[in-house]
Amino acid sequence: MIKKKSIYDEMEGNRLAIGGALANPEFIKVMSPLGYDRKEFNFGNSLLAKMVAQQEEREQEQNGQKASTQKLRNAYKEANAMYMIHLNFARMVVVPDSHAWNDMKLSGIRRKDMAGWLIQVKAFYKHAPTVAELLALRGISAEELAQTQAMIEAVADARIQQNQSRSRKQVAKERRDKERKEMQLWMSKFIKAARYAFDEDKQQLEALGIVVPS
Repeated sequence: MIKKKSIYDEMEGNRLAIGGALANPEFIKVMSPLGYDRKEFNFGNSLLAKMVAQQEEREQEQNGQKASTQKLRNAYKEANAMYMIHLNFARMVVVPDSHAWNDMKLSGIRRKDMAGWLIQVKAFYKHAPTVAELLALRGISAEELAQTQAMIEAVADARIQQNQSRSRKQVAKERRDKERKEMQLWMSKFIKAARYAFDEDKQQLEALGIVVPS
């Protein structure tokens, strides 16, 4: 099975081929009648530069997306740890099936998906002040509730940032793919023309890293 080239191998191969052509006046002399003069090779270089730039942008957005995901995970872990403590104490002191019990969504299992989790925790801290005196009996102060509520909001904000980062990464990938396809098309036509021009002098092709079928 032939291993597929990585985009880095592809970019380096393009750089070597175009750079080698530009450094060889005799090669350009032979290729010029086929439309590959120095101006055309400079154009190929510009396509490669765009591809490289878009790949770098994609990598930056990819790293940003990873960082935003880690930030969300950390914020969730910290906030959920406090929430579970408060939840367990609330279930001890709040009367089951009371308004406060239902408003704080104390029944049932805790949602694992982020959207469901946010609904449960926001409801809990929105209505927690109504039973603040009962929670205080377990050592949970109003200040601690407010602090944890702020942590919940930080999770919600981190989730928005993650979604925005994911969207930017996708846009960067689409831009990179567009430039890559244009570069691949140019290289494909160039290699076809070079193989035709140097059919009897395959060393010229090998010097540019162009694979010569045996």
